[in-house]
Amino acid sequence: YYGTGHRGHLMPVDFDCVKCSRHIHMNEMILLPTEGVREEQTRGIVVPWLQPWPPGLWGGIKTWWRTFSLALSQPGNFGAAVPASAPFGTAIVFGVVTIVLLHAISTLPWGALLLVLRATGGPFGTPGLLEILSIFFPVLCYLIGGMLAGCLAHAGMKLSGGSEYSLPRTLQAVLYSSPASLLLIIPCLGVLIAWIWWAAAAAIMVTKMQPRVSPGRSAGFMIGAVVLVVVLAIGGYAGLQYLQMRSTMAAMAAVPPVAAIKNVPEITRVTNVARP
Repeated sequence: YYGTGHRGHLMPVDFDCVKCSRHIHMNEMILLPTEGVREEQTRGIVVPWLQPWPPGLWGGIKTWWRTFSLALSQPGNFGAAVPASAPFGTAIVFGVVTIVLLHAISTLPWGALLLVLRATGGPFGTPGLLEILSIFFPVLCYLIGGMLAGCLAHAGMKLSGGSEYSLPRTLQAVLYSSPASLLLIIPCLGVLIAWIWWAAAAAIMVTKMQPRVSPGRSAGFMIGAVVLVVVLAIGGYAGLQYLQMRSTMAAMAAVPPVAAIKNVPEITRVTNVARP
């Protein structure tokens, strides 16, 4: 018997055997691959990050790369393969590692040049710890922004018809879709455009990981939430710059004019010079 249903199941699922006339159900039968198909080809997609890792550092790197490649190339199938019982902590680790690595690649040329100039006593002086850590400050902002967008999108889905699972499930989709931030490796411009692809991939994963959410709702709320977060971030940054500028101008205006010039030495102009 061959499975002719849209899911590869028998149609109908119960019938009388043509050989022994016994009434049987599909669940009572042994499933075997058809002729010419290997057993390995019948296995569904599994998430390497959720499987036991090979030993050693190299095993962890290969596991991350396989997970990265699968999430980047097949976000829908990847989302469907993440079980509802998958721990939330593993998704956080994967998302943080992915974003940190992508951002490190984008800042490596500029960061290395800056550190070399400072370390060699160039015009920038000696590098400080805070200056070195500030190179990775955008990573924190990017991750917080992505998580906030996931929270906003989940709230919208809950209010517009509900979802199958709770907030951590939606945030798992956001974190596991982080390989779509591959455009981060483009220096300077990457951080401005990478969120577009990330939002699209997250919307695809949410559709698979939250079965009650339609593709339209998922895309609308996820992309809308990301746009809102980006606008708020730009507005907040512009507001801080404006407040800092006003504070600087107020401090300059508070300095008395006399105090600014009282120590300037007096210059006497000589009009007649005796010639020898």
